[in-house]
Amino acid sequence: MNITLLGKRYKLVFQKMPAGQHGECDSPDSKGKQIRISNTLKDERLLEILCHEIFHALNWRDDEQIVDESAKSLSHALWRLGYRRVQ
Repeated sequence: MNITLLGKRYKLVFQKMPAGQHGECDSPDSKGKQIRISNTLKDERLLEILCHEIFHALNWRDDEQIVDESAKSLSHALWRLGYRRVQ
């Protein structure tokens, strides 16, 4: 699936990730940019990691702690509001 963030196109890929890694985002300046998400994640944790990696794409220079806290807050709020992934 392709998504556009701040005018930049990313390929969103769900795949097996190395142990302990849940997601990864390429630099907005990279060619063939991807956001990679572990295909083992489910429910609110999946939403959190999606938010986390999308925040990286939107705010590439932000500190990891800011990205992490923002993603946790947003995903928790969206989950409580009833947002779920439809396949």
